[in-house]
Amino acid sequence: MEGEIFVVPKWQAHNVENFEQLVKLDSNGRKVLNFASCALINTMPIVGITEITEETKRDLWVRIAIFHTMTGSLFYFERKDKKVPIFLTQQDIYRHVGLITEGANYPFVEFCDKWIANRNIEEETSPAWCANNSRSMLDICLASKE
Repeated sequence: MEGEIFVVPKWQAHNVENFEQLVKLDSNGRKVLNFASCALINTMPIVGITEITEETKRDLWVRIAIFHTMTGSLFYFERKDKKVPIFLTQQDIYRHVGLITEGANYPFVEFCDKWIANRNIEEETSPAWCANNSRSMLDICLASKE
């Protein structure tokens, strides 16, 4: 069973070609946004693109992929007493062309500054440092030659 997400920003989807793909029926028979659409609407302002067009869809996909890599998933399903992370895909984004949310747009360089350049500057907490068992790549390479 899908979880539910509260949608924070205002949004418009009247220009989405297949709007019916974005909705499902709730337990009362009312049309509500599906989980993926809610997740995307909440993520778009975070990565600095608030309108999905043919021109912006690739940039949005790249930013969301980078954002997921840097932060992990913001969205989970409950499965057998554990949370399973789920991620937006390129297909999820491309089927939402025409979607608009509120928020500020900013260029890719600013996105990088915000989410990459200033994230985990301290070596001890960086994802790469943790993934390498608190060792640098050079240390690992030199140790493998011994």
